Amino acid sequence: KLNFFWWALLLHALSKVLPLESLTQRPPNPPYTFTNARILYQPTIIPVSAARACTTPVSDGGLTLLSLLGYTLGGVFCVEWNDSPVGYYREVAVLSGLVVRLSPKGGGLGAWASHILVTTDDAVDA
Repeated sequence: KLNFFWWALLLHALSKVLPLESLTQRPPNPPYTFTNARILYQPTIIPVSAARACTTPVSDGGLTLLSLLGYTLGGVFCVEWNDSPVGYYREVAVLSGLVVRLSPKGGGLGAWASHILVTTDDAVDA
């Protein structure tokens, strides 16, 4: 079982072995489309106290951390994007908890990423 350190080290090593193209164009305007990806997600049960320590409250109060019996769902998300607005890149994200946005205009469910590592400068800038 690989922990985050080993995934990050593997991702860094692969980025040095396989040359990545650099884009000269800025990404298109949202909404973005990400297709043709290879994804690995390792879910982990996270104590709410640890998740709250890694999340930043939204100023308008729009995001709510979802929990059950004092725990939320997090984990490690590794993906190789073959087609994205900034081209090919690899990404590792540490997900600290599930969040929901409730709004009269609509809402959504997502995960709060406390740490993100990407392999290209264009992905960093986006």
